[in-house]
Order: sequence, then C-alpha cells, then structure tokens
Amino acid sequence: MKIIDKNLLDGLTHEAQANPRLRKNYNLHPTDDFCCHRLLNAIEPDSYIRPHRHLDPVKDESFVILRGKLGILTFDNAGKVLQTTILDTATGTIIADIPTVFFIRQ
Repeated sequence: MKIIDKNLLDGLTHEAQANPRLRKNYNLHPTDDFCCHRLLNAIEPDSYIRPHRHLDPVKDESFVILRGKLGILTFDNAGKVLQTTILDTATGTIIADIPTVFFIRQ
C-alpha cells in the first residue's frame, strides 16, 4: 500500500522546483508496461506539457489536482482549440476525466 501524505507532496514539490522541467512524477503503477498508469505529477508554475493524445482506445486520461491550479486545453485533429478548462482547488473544480473516445471522434 502506498500512502500519499503532506510530506510526500512537499517532497515532490521540492524535487519539481529543482528540476529544469519544473515537474516531478511519483508513479503509483509498478512498471511502465502495467495496464493502467496512475501517478502524481508535481507541476510548478511556468512548466509546460506538450499537447498529446492517446490513440489506444482503452487509454483514457484523468487529472485530479490536490493543490493549486492547472489549465487544460483540448484540440481537434487540425489543432483548433475545442475547449479550455482550469482546474483550481480554490474553486472546487478539481477533476477532469478525458475519455479516449473524445479524441477519436474529433
């Protein structure tokens, strides 16, 4: 069993701040070839995650924020922005679940 507590989150935050990419993963899944990837990703302000999509029909993506805020953009196949969302613990908007079918139908 893995327990996530304030000390673990604080440690990840410090590692993210020291990382040139300004983020740090803590994997909950045992290996990269495991069927489901679950992880914490400490992301600092000014970090950038390239737009990407999962073409595997059983690879949905979810974001659950525990601290701060995170902007999410979704695009169509031509690169046009379809939707923007800000997850923010201060407003209570804390989860975005993006099913693969969302990407496939675009």
